[in-house]
This record gives sequence, C-alpha cells and structure tokens, in this order.
Amino acid sequence: MNTNASPETAAIAAAIPLTVRQSMLVPLDRLVLAPHQVRKTAPSKEGIAEMAAMLQAQGQLAALHVSAEPDSERYQVVAGGRRLRGFQLLAKEGRIAQDFPVECKQVDAVDGTVVGLMENISQEAMHPADEFEAFRALHAQGRSAESIATQYGVTVLHVLRRLKLAGLAPELMKAYRKGDIQLDQVMALVALEDPKRQVMLYKSLPHYARTASHIRRTIAQDEVSDDDQRVKLVGLAAYSQAGGAVREDLFSENGTRYLTDPLLLDMLVAEAFEAQAAQLRAKGWQWVDVHLEYGYAERTQYFAMPVKHLPESPVHADKRLALEAQLNSLHTQIADSEDDEDVDHLHDQMVAVEAQHAALAEQLIDKTATEKDLAGVVLTLAGGKIKRLENLGRGADYKTIMAALKAREGGAAARSGESIPQADAGAGQGEAVPGADAPEGDDVPERLMLNLTAHRTAAIQASLLSHHEVALAVLAHRMACSMFDTFAGHEHPIKVSLSSAWHRLANASATVGTSRAADVVIAERSRMEALLPPERSDWLAWFIAQPLEVSLSMIVLGTAETVDAMQSRAKSKDLCAGLAKAVALDMRAWWEPTAENYLDLVPKAKLMEAVTEAKSAEAAKDMPKLKKTEAIAFAAQALSGTGWLPVPLR
Repeated sequence: MNTNASPETAAIAAAIPLTVRQSMLVPLDRLVLAPHQVRKTAPSKEGIAEMAAMLQAQGQLAALHVSAEPDSERYQVVAGGRRLRGFQLLAKEGRIAQDFPVECKQVDAVDGTVVGLMENISQEAMHPADEFEAFRALHAQGRSAESIATQYGVTVLHVLRRLKLAGLAPELMKAYRKGDIQLDQVMALVALEDPKRQVMLYKSLPHYARTASHIRRTIAQDEVSDDDQRVKLVGLAAYSQAGGAVREDLFSENGTRYLTDPLLLDMLVAEAFEAQAAQLRAKGWQWVDVHLEYGYAERTQYFAMPVKHLPESPVHADKRLALEAQLNSLHTQIADSEDDEDVDHLHDQMVAVEAQHAALAEQLIDKTATEKDLAGVVLTLAGGKIKRLENLGRGADYKTIMAALKAREGGAAARSGESIPQADAGAGQGEAVPGADAPEGDDVPERLMLNLTAHRTAAIQASLLSHHEVALAVLAHRMACSMFDTFAGHEHPIKVSLSSAWHRLANASATVGTSRAADVVIAERSRMEALLPPERSDWLAWFIAQPLEVSLSMIVLGTAETVDAMQSRAKSKDLCAGLAKAVALDMRAWWEPTAENYLDLVPKAKLMEAVTEAKSAEAAKDMPKLKKTEAIAFAAQALSGTGWLPVPLR
C-alpha cells in the first residue's frame, strides 16, 4: 500500500472495495460514454488521433471501466473515454471493425464516478526528461524516428526534437529534473552537440545572462543563418559540397539552419564576385569594385558617367508617357486612399511600373558610346544575387575623367571641321529667350549687362510669387540637381544652396547608416530618384508637368537631408529644438541602447547610472563586481524595452 498517498486519494481508495475485477470483451458498437464524466473537458481532435495511432500500433494496454446500462445490451464507459474515442475513430476510418472486441472491466453504476476519479487522480504526468530518454532508448535499439512517431501517434518532428533534447549533458539534465533549468533553456543549449560545451557555455554565463534568447545569440554569434543573402548567393548545396557544416534549429518555427563556417562562406562569396569581375574586366571596363552592402556612404563615392542617348521613337515615347501617366495615377490613388491594405497594394503596383519605366529608359542609352576605359562597374549583393551597376566613375577621379571626355569631344569636333564651343564666363547668369538672338558680349557693357539682368531677375522673382506651382517645381528641380548630380555642378538660374548632412553623420557615427531612420531616408531618396527622366535636361519640364504632390515630395526630401542637429558640446545651443518640437520627435521610436551604438562607448559607471535610472538602484547593485563585457551584456538586457535615453537624445 502506498503510505505516501494524499488524504484525498486515501479517502477515495477506502471507498473502493479491494476486489479483483475480471476482464471481459465487449463489442465496440455496444460501448457508449457515460453521461456524467469526471473529465468535463473533452479531449482535442489531435489527442484523439494520437490515441488512435497508439492503439493501432501497440494494441490496448489498459482496460476500459464500464457499467451495464439498465434494460439494454450496451455498456457505459465511466473511465477511459479517450481510449473509447480512439477506437471509434479507427472504426470510422475503416481500420477496425465496428464490432471490434474491446477489453473492459465492469463496475457497479454507483461506483462509476469513484472509479473514474481514482483513475485520473492516480495518474501522475511523466516528466518531459523521461520522455526524452525513453525515445532515445528506442532509437538506440535501432528504431527510426518515423517508426517511433507511428507507434506513439506523434509527428516525426516531435520525435526528432525529443531525441535532440535527450542529448543534454547529464549534469544539466539533472538540473532540469530538479527545476533549476527551464525547458526553453534546454532547447537553446542542445544546439551544441557536445555535452561538455553545453556545460562550459552554461557555467560561463552570469546568472542574469542564462536566458534562452541570450544562449541562442551566444551560440549563433559565429554562425550565419540560412536566410542571409550570402547563403542565397552561394547556395547551401555548394557550401556543403565545399565541406561546410550546417546546424539545423529543430525548435524554430520555420526550421532555420545555421552555417557554422562563415570563413568558408565568405571565401565562396568572394569567388562568385571575382568570377563576375573577371568577365567584366575582359569586356574592357577600367575597374570593378565590390561592395556587399551598397548604402548611402558607398553611393556617394561614385557618379554616373555621361551617356549618349539614341533618338526616341514615337512608339517608345508612347510607352514612356503611358507609364508616367500610370505612375501619376497611382500617386493620386495612394494620396486619396485611407485603407492601409489598399495603399500597400498600390505601392507594389508603383514599384512594378517604376521598374518598367527604368527598363524603358535603359533602352535609349547608346551602349556603343560607353567610355569603358574611363569607367567601371560596382558589384553588390541584392536579393541574394549579384547586382551590376555599370558605367560609373569614381568621385576621386571626377576632374580627370571630365577633362579626358572634354578633350575627346574637342578632338572629334576638330576632325569633323566643327567649331569648338568656348566656355562662357557668364554662363548660368540667365537664360536666352527662345527665338531671340543672344547679344554678343562686347556689344553690351558689363555694368549695363548686370543692370539689365538684375531687373530681369527681379521680374522673374515677382512673377513666381503668383505662380506657386511653378515656383515649387523650379525649387524641386534645383534640389534634384544638387542631390543627384553632385559631381556635375549643373548650372541653374535659381541660386538655392542644398547640402546633404549625411556625410557628416556617417563620419560621426559608424552605426547611423544602418539605423531605422537611415532606411527611411534612403528608401524615399531611391523612390524619388527612380521617378526622374533619364536625361537631366528633361527634368525641369518634367517637374512642371507633374502634380503638385511630386514637387512637394522632392522639396520635403531635399529639406530633410539638409537638417544638421549635430553638436560637439552638450551645453552648446540646440539649433533644432524648435524643429524637433514641431515634428513631435520621440527618439524612443528610433533608438535603443545597444553595445554598438552606446553601451560599449561609455565607462562602466555610466552603465550603472543608466540601469539605476531606468530600473532601480537594487537592479544595478551587483554591477560593480562585473567585468566591463559582462556589465555591457547586463545593461543591454536591463535597458531593453524600458525606453531609456541618454540626456542628449531626450
């Protein structure tokens, strides 16, 4: 007799006569559930299917307890309802007969509730570790995961996960059974195949850093997930064929795999890029540069080489105008729509139309006139594929390249007998009126010329005051020239100076280029640049022809890129305080302290101060004992999600 039984269990046991009930076989179609079950919550469909699979694979291991139904040949099942449902599912699916003999033990109707309660209370749930080790024992006997899954009515993935969990180090398994380690920590630790490394990792982490998420990050810090662009480029098959090992995370929702040899992966990526670079150099390009990431800082190192365009055919013009009309229509629909899903759908359409517009513009470029001996190609990684940006010049070589192009144009003109146009010292001071003859420089004295053109300038300014759309379009055009034609220094009658602050930001911070704010600005810049016609000389007419919203978008973007709120001293005047207030700036939506952007850049005392301020002095009391790297990890976890900001960002 179990002397450790609870008082409740002992009381129930005392109410049951200690008689041996004989088993009997009852046809399945004569068994029904008793109307009053101890378990009020019906088993799930998955639970019934699991029981049916176990019954078919192993047979019936325990008898049902039944009581005879008065004035009937049927029996009511008072204990074993899930097993009865499992049998009924097998019969429904035609895997057993409707009158399949089921082992039962009969009890009096008055004892039915007592028996049902006793059977359920006496069942103690198996510790998960017991299931892990039981599955491992079956696997060690030569049983496959598939056969184990079939026998116990579970999925193959369920079995594979249990077999993986059974690989936990004995020392850690003992701690798990005692409750000192939780299941999510076990799931993270078994990513390491070597039990000794599991123990070493667990013991090396401070108590506060032994969370499942931190364990996963620590294990994966020297690995590359299979959704990385480099993996998509090389391919898992090629990586594995080259000898690279792969670790599969059985506990992730989508079965993420990790490549454990990042150096091999980088070597294969480099080989793929070099193969393309060799082909391009063989085609005559002067140079080929490789940038795995091609963000704002990289783009500013290059400029688009001048290109010659083929004459536009009427068919081509019709296609271009149709696409531009479609883009304008989509812009209008997006502006008018209040449905987020509708806006997303329209944006997708716009991206597709913009791609068609860009491809159409590409057709007009005269590829035979490309100066390959002066230009080069940038190779970058986009969408898991190598993207080629051809016919670029390096910014550092801009003057040399422009001089060479000018010399070549002069030589060609001289050979054809044409006069070579001379540079006009006053170029850009005004625009000639169509149909009028431009006066010769010597015919009008300098003072008079300045006087007249000053009046003309004033008249243009006054006229613009009553033509808002034109003024905005001209301003947007000027901004576009400054932003997207940096090296050419395109002349323009509007003398608005526009200088992007992103160079200073990138020089001051190594992380700002990958921030959420940078993503937003770069995405909008790319969208606006893609809208512009391929020929710069067409830009002004294009802006004037666009809806007002296009010019406003250009102006807003250009203005935003000039904002410079950087300060060298904390007590220096904040020139952007009013602007920040006007836009209701909340840096908590844009920035969170990490090791890279803050925590590794300040002394430990500042880390303690931050945790104290965000949480409490109690939360930071153990930090003086920590090493700097441990204090950084502790602070990162403590500050995460608190919204804490250093003073300059508040």
